[in-house]
Amino acid sequence: MKHIHLCLYSSLIHLQVNHHAFNMEMADIYGKRAIDELVAARKRPRSPTGLALREQMIATRREELVSGLLEKRKALEAADTEMRQAATLAAATEACLHYDRDSWDMVKTASQPK
Repeated sequence: MKHIHLCLYSSLIHLQVNHHAFNMEMADIYGKRAIDELVAARKRPRSPTGLALREQMIATRREELVSGLLEKRKALEAADTEMRQAATLAAATEACLHYDRDSWDMVKTASQPK
């Protein structure tokens, strides 16, 4: 019966993390985290072999991976924003180069505070 219980917890962890992006630090109705059930050392046949230290290393590695990916995404977004700003500035500069005297007077009048 305990093996079925562990399989349910394993499926639950997979569903919570990969489908719902669930916080694995939350406890169930019995006050236990799902990961605690998987790493508990029971020394019975077919019971999980993970230790708390190993699971902590895996969790730390996942956090580092997510942090690294987030930093890469922020860097790409910053570079993309910089390219868009440069393109907008270049387009505005190009448009201003072809203004005649009347257009410049209109811009001057519009930009002066009243």
